[in-house]
Amino acid sequence: MLADAKVGPVLEADGAIGPVRRTRTGAVATSDAHARFQEAVSRGTAYCATTGVAGTAPGTALSTTPPYTLYNPRDSGLDVVVWIATFGYISGTLGAGAIFWGVNNDAAQAIPSGGTELTPINLRVGAARGVARAFQESTLAAAPTALRPFCSLTALLATTAVAPYQIIEYVDGAITINPGCSVSLEGVAAAGSAPVVALAMTWEEVKRPS
Repeated sequence: MLADAKVGPVLEADGAIGPVRRTRTGAVATSDAHARFQEAVSRGTAYCATTGVAGTAPGTALSTTPPYTLYNPRDSGLDVVVWIATFGYISGTLGAGAIFWGVNNDAAQAIPSGGTELTPINLRVGAARGVARAFQESTLAAAPTALRPFCSLTALLATTAVAPYQIIEYVDGAITINPGCSVSLEGVAAAGSAPVVALAMTWEEVKRPS
């Protein structure tokens, strides 16, 4: 039986059954499906929320008021799949220590209150936001449980002779938030002197398995 194979890119609709693709030299062709996150972004299911441009204090212990929390509402019907977390220095003197991932597994927890609710942006720019809610310095029903370190902090200040930097962790779905639960980023570190940082998470919202 002969298998049809087409040379060159093929543009087809969702659900179409197309031929195998081969190269000009007769080899079967495989390739990345465009950019790494393009599929989910093109379908409007990926989002990002960052702390305000004025920044936030990173914190000194896992407390009920983390600088950043991502919450999946109880009735969302979706999993919130964390892709990326980012950290940037703004001002002040950091205290030595680390920023930790913290989790709150209580699916009946109250929605974070007070502080500032951040506005998630759909990464298909111009499309509507999703269901997940992000918070800055808001109050949780209980302090998060430490999951793992996100990044280290050193006693850095604005005049320290280091190159500009940003910390990025590609979580790649290794943290997924069930409805009613939340994850936070919070410092476990010395107080420093008026430290201010920026924190953000990028995530996808996907239908829960039946």
